[in-house]
Amino acid sequence: MTGDWKYGGSFENRARFVYEGYERIKKEINDPNFIVGSKISFWEGFPGGFGSAGPDTAIIDYSEPIALVKGLQERGADFIIVSAGCPSITLALSQPDRRIPDQVYLHHTFQKIVKDNLDPETVVIGSAYSIFRDGKNNLQPRVPESKKSLKYWANKNISENVCDMIAIGRQTLADCYMPKKMKEGREEEINWCTACDNCIELLIQQEAVNCTVHNKEASKRLKDLRKEKGRLRYKLT
Repeated sequence: MTGDWKYGGSFENRARFVYEGYERIKKEINDPNFIVGSKISFWEGFPGGFGSAGPDTAIIDYSEPIALVKGLQERGADFIIVSAGCPSITLALSQPDRRIPDQVYLHHTFQKIVKDNLDPETVVIGSAYSIFRDGKNNLQPRVPESKKSLKYWANKNISENVCDMIAIGRQTLADCYMPKKMKEGREEEINWCTACDNCIELLIQQEAVNCTVHNKEASKRLKDLRKEKGRLRYKLT
């Protein structure tokens, strides 16, 4: 939001938009059990984007993201989902690309910074974990697959106070029963997300979003769409 109006320009003006939303919710719904939270992009990854030091630089500056989450907490946020990137510009940062997925590690740094700056009662939820899958991924460190998996990094980051819990996006489309299967020791039955991002193509085309690898109807719909409209040249929302 830019421009000379009450929600544009300065950080204070831009933050006012969401702060007023929180204040209105708390005023209208006077129920301590009603949970409110936000998903934020800690660093959008391009010059002038949120979390950058200025309009002409992509250097990361933590000051505004930290101020934002603190302001949300002060206004009653029960949880913060920490993300990164901008789906319309830096999708591979928002949802790490399977070909070069290493930007996923930036998410861990951002989660830790948010965790360290909020009260213990405010739940910090980490994102971008689907790319790890069962350890069969293109991440470069020469370590066993067991130390490159979703389960490994979720347990490690939660136990080391990087975040309190994790959010699952693409992997939920691939197999919404993944947590149940893990709990019951049936990990070999999990349908893992391949990070093909065909689900994103359905989203961009304003279709019902589902996994085109593990859902036959979604796979057929995508094929029909490509025949009708052609394959997307760029996957940007």
